[in-house]
This record gives sequence, structure tokens and C-alpha cells, in this order.
Amino acid sequence: MDGTTLCGHPDTPVIKVCPILVVCSHIMLLFLYILFYRFLIHSITLRALAFTRYTESQPYSTIINQFNKYAKKKNLDISIELNLLTIYNSTFSLNDFGSMVEALFKKKNKYELYFYDNVYTTKYGKYLLNLKEWIPKNTLDLYDQKIISETCYYNEKLPVQLSYSVMYSNESYLKKYNKRIPKTWNELIETSIYILEKEKEKNNTNLVAYNGLLDDSEQGTYSLIDYIYSCREDKSSAYPDLRSQSSINALNMIKELKNKIGSDEIFSSNYYISVGKLFEPFSMLFTRFLIFQPPEKYLIPHKISPLPGLHEGVSSSLVCGFNIGISKYVTNERKNASLIALDYITSLETHKKFVLKELTTPFMPSLLDDEEVCHSIDCELFKSFQYIGRQINKNSIYDFDTYSDKYRNYIYEFLYGNKMASDVLKKVEDISKIYYVSLNTKDSAIGLVSLVIVSFLSLIMILSLIFLFKEFYIPFFEFLSIDFWILIIIGLILISSICFTKFDLIINGLLVATPYMIKNIMVEDGQNFQMCTMNNIYGKILVSSPDFIKIIIVGIMLILIFSEWNIQSTLIDMRLILASLYINIICIIIITIIKYVKFNSYKIYFTIKEFIYLTITISNYLILYGIRLLTAFMENWKIKSSSKKNKNNLNKNIIAITAKLKNCRSDDESSQNNNKSYYESKMTNDNSNNSNFNSARVQSFFVKIMNCHYSVESNSYNSSHNYNSNSENKSYNTFESTP
Repeated sequence: MDGTTLCGHPDTPVIKVCPILVVCSHIMLLFLYILFYRFLIHSITLRALAFTRYTESQPYSTIINQFNKYAKKKNLDISIELNLLTIYNSTFSLNDFGSMVEALFKKKNKYELYFYDNVYTTKYGKYLLNLKEWIPKNTLDLYDQKIISETCYYNEKLPVQLSYSVMYSNESYLKKYNKRIPKTWNELIETSIYILEKEKEKNNTNLVAYNGLLDDSEQGTYSLIDYIYSCREDKSSAYPDLRSQSSINALNMIKELKNKIGSDEIFSSNYYISVGKLFEPFSMLFTRFLIFQPPEKYLIPHKISPLPGLHEGVSSSLVCGFNIGISKYVTNERKNASLIALDYITSLETHKKFVLKELTTPFMPSLLDDEEVCHSIDCELFKSFQYIGRQINKNSIYDFDTYSDKYRNYIYEFLYGNKMASDVLKKVEDISKIYYVSLNTKDSAIGLVSLVIVSFLSLIMILSLIFLFKEFYIPFFEFLSIDFWILIIIGLILISSICFTKFDLIINGLLVATPYMIKNIMVEDGQNFQMCTMNNIYGKILVSSPDFIKIIIVGIMLILIFSEWNIQSTLIDMRLILASLYINIICIIIITIIKYVKFNSYKIYFTIKEFIYLTITISNYLILYGIRLLTAFMENWKIKSSSKKNKNNLNKNIIAITAKLKNCRSDDESSQNNNKSYYESKMTNDNSNNSNFNSARVQSFFVKIMNCHYSVESNSYNSSHNYNSNSENKSYNTFESTP
């Protein structure tokens, strides 16, 4: 044998390794590598996502690179991979990026760190960690609280890069005509008119006084926010209410700017045109736009200053930029690693470093007093800014993009159309406002009118209870005891108010497990309102159970009315109760139908329901109580008329009326005597024929009801039945009238 083989092939002259051993060795090496990586190296790579339009001035790459160097230096075994989307490597716009981010959030595990436009803080906030619970308070206190409140109001997200709206003034023209940078809008108009006229004398007709920046994009919305905020009464005032005089003044001022120193074409031109002219030295006199970062900042031949205001000392600087957030769906291990990265990114040292490099504007107030920082940037300029966020309607039921489109388009109906400022501001308010029925007559007087009507009716019904305690009127109300009449009146008062009709403590207690959902009824060009809906099957059963109980009660009442239909002593009462019951049934059916009708007006919806409940209240009061009062009044009038001849007739008539209304006693007694022999004979025959079936002595329910129905006296049937059952000492006086 010339050689030896490991696999048993003597003809092979060299030593060979068995393939099985090779595979096993590779697996072992892989296992050792994984083991070494897991327990010795254990490096975590975090994934971050960001979007930018301008790759040259974006800070994200620098932030990530700086952290990776920091982590390596500190042996943190943490690194970040940035997926930076730009207009060059993707087809995304800022809005598309926002939609993509929301989709990624719903996948829950794609990225740990998100750099997102702060206008979407509310939209994304529910997917991100509340940093207030994880970031030290001293770190949060470093940030400008005004900026935080305007841009990071949802669960304390933190800014990474911010920019502000400013006014660029062409100093060459201002110096040429010895004019200062305007402090108010009126001063801007006067300065612009003066310079334009002087330049026209020199045949310069291409100079644009002010760009307006009211185009059909988000920039137009941002400009409107700035204009309105700059027209508040004083520096300390909050953002004006949309329907306030300050907002109306702002819109009128914008239109004055457009008409006096601009045009529809100039003010509505695309913001790219404004950007282009901004870099030209002699095209624009004043320009509203965002502050640029280097290198663009140094290419603009204009002086930066805060926007003017309606009053000197009042201005506006819209804050926009990107926040950083951590997905709340990450594992604890990755969450802790993300918090370490966030602690570095949001630190004072890191922020100062990026401010010095002019990768972002300063948003930590302490830096504006730092000599090194103020040597690089104009600290006084940033101190003069009066910040306002873009999300002016933080509780809007629409997302920002939808709200912004509606907001902008409605106001443009005034600026570029013929609508009144107050009218378009009302429409803007209606975009997100939820209307309620209230006593405030600002929106509608329906609530106050309803309260007055209900209060007036309640007062009448309460005062009418006095007659229950007057001797003359007592006979007219003997059908029920006084306490029952009082309960009826109280019940009618409660029914007259819609809110009380939903009080049911037992049902409401059970609904804690499955509460109502609030459904927003959005009315295009109208007034939005809300309705309560129940989507849970268990909840629907609970909500419907009182209706079924009421159906059973109504059924029992109808049976009882039928059984006593011909009893002479309650003949009128039964018919009045039935009339009341019919009205109630019809109203309940209408209310049930209304539940399935779609309403676009909360006023109509409320008015219809309130009318139905008032109908129930008034009709029941008149039928059950009012008609008795009316009868008593008529009898009283007759008695008083006859009393002119003889005052004693009054007592006689009262006695006569009382006797007439109580005739059921004597009628029942005589009826009992007259019919006793008949029932004795009938029951005797029944007993003899059914002696072997004691249980059959009790007639069927149907027969009982029919017997009662054809009885004209309340005691006739029961008397005979009691006579037959006397040996058992039982009484069945179910249908006996109250003496």
C-alpha cells in the first residue's frame, strides 16, 4: 500500500479528509462564532430612518456618524445604521414619507429610531415611547419650553433639527433709500410703495415688493399661520381664536398687502419661485421664507430679521423641523440601546457641536448666552423670535395634511375671491370644531330655547299639583292616590329632558365593560357633531334590554286595560290611559326609526328628538292629569254660577259630584248581590263536573280575561270566585277597584 486514506480507499495515493468531517467542522466554527458574538462581543445595530430634501445641509448623517464614533470610543457595542431617503434616491415627497412612516410603525419592528417631521407628532405619538419617562428631567429642562410645547406636545418628543420663518430684506435697496427693516406690516407697505415708485422712475419694473408665499402648498398654510399670529394684540397673547377680531384683522391685512404691493399672481406663485428669486440680488425687496443652513445661507444676499407684526414689538416665527422618537414596539434590549443613543444625540454638548457647525438652529436657551456659539451665529436674532408651531389645531379630528388643505382653501376664498373674512374663518373653525347643544347662544340658541320650554312646562306641572290637596278637586283624582299622581308628574318632567331618558344605573354599570364609542359625524361645509354608537354585541344586547322590558310592560298594560275595559267605575280612565299608551307607542317607534336615519345637522337631530319627548310629556300630562283639572274647573264654574242664587248649592253640588264619581261602591255592591246567585250556580256546576280535577277549578287565563272584559262591575267576578274559595280563606281581588 503506497498511501493511507481516512475514508477507506486504498487506491488513492494521498490522504483525504472525509466531507462529513469538513461539514461538521464548519458547523462547529459557526457555533463558536455565534457563541463568541453573543456573549463576548454582543454588538447591537440600531436602525434609523430619516428623510430630507437637501442632502448637503441635513444633520442626520453627521449625527449618526458622531454617535458611532462615540460608541466605539466608549466600547458601548452599539451602532446605528441610517436609512436616509432623499429626493435623489427615492420618489418620496414629505407627505409620502409621512404615510410610509405610519405604515412602518404599524409593522412594529422595522426601525428603532425615527426622524420625522414634527407636524406629525400627534399622528405618530401613539407609536413612540413617552420620552418623559426615560429622559432625565435636567435634560428636558435644557430645551426651550416654548418650542417644546409648540412642536413636541405629544409624549415629550425631542427636536433634532429646527428651522424658523423669517423675513429676508434687501439691504441694498433699503440703504439706497435710507429705509430701515420694517417692524410692522403697515410700515412694510409704506416702504415698499415708496421704493417701488422710485424704482419705476428709473424704469425698474421687475422689482417685487413682497412674495406673500400664499401658494397651493403647505407653505401657504404656514404663511397664514404666521400672518394671524403676527396680528395678535401684544407679545404675550396666545394664538388668536379663529373668529376673533385679531384673525379678521390679519386676513384684512394680508389682502391689503396683496392689493397694494403685490398681486394674485405674485402671492400665489409657487414657493420654488420665491426660493429662486431669494438668491438674486435685485429681484425681491422683502421675502418671507424659512431660515437656511449653510452653504445656502451664505449665498443669499439679504438681511435676516423677524417678520413684522400688526403692532411694533409683535412678530411671528413659525417653527418647523424634525423630531426624534423611539418605537415602543422594540425589545427591552434595543430600547435600552436606543435610549443610550438618544441621550447622546439630545445632550447639550452634541447640540452645541451641531450649532457651531450650523447643521441646526439653536433650541437650547443656554446656548444663546454662550460666547463661542454667539461668535458663530447671531444670538440676538434667535432671542427675538416669537415662536409658533405649525399644528395650530392640536385636537383636530383630521390629520394635518387634510386639515391644512381645507384651512388654506377656505381662507383663499377671501384672499383671492369675494367672500367675507368672518365667513371663511367660520368655515375654517367648522373643519375641526365639534358642535354641542349648550346654553351658549354663540353657535345656536336651541339649547337655551329648549331649557326655557322645559322649565316652563315643568313649573306648570309642579304648580298644578296644588289642586291634589284642595278639597273640591280631590274627587276628580280618586283613580290614584296622591303619591302616585306626584310620581307621574315627576316622571313627565324627567321625560321632557332628553338626557334623563338615558339614565339607567344598572345598565350603565354593566356597560363599563363595553362602553359606547364616540362617532364623529363630519359634515362637509357644515357643523360637525358626535354621536354615541355601540359596536359590541354584548353591549347592544344590554342597550336593547330596556326596550324589551318596556315592550313587556306595554303588553301587560294593554292586557289589563282590555280586562277592565267595560267596568263602569273606570270606564273613562281606561280609555284615557289607552290613548296615552297609543301616543307613547307611536313616539317610541319614531324614536327607534330616528336611530337609523343619517343626520347632517345636530340642530335638526336635537330638535326632532326634543319635540318627540315634549310631545310625550305634554300629551300624557293633558290626557292623564290635565283633563281632570279641566273637568274640575268646568264643574267649579257651573257651581259658582248657580251660587249667585243660593250659596248652599255649592256644597250640594260638591256632594253630588263626589257621589257620582264614587258610584262604583254602590254599583259594585248591588252588582255583587244580583250576580251572586248566577256565579254560585255556575261554579257549583263546574265543581260537580270536574270533581276529579281539582286543578281545573281555576279557569284558564284567557277565560278570566274575557270574563273580566265583559264585566261592568269590578267586584262581580272576584266576589263569586271568593265565595267559591272561601273554604281556603284566599282572596283574589286583582281587578277590584280601590274604594
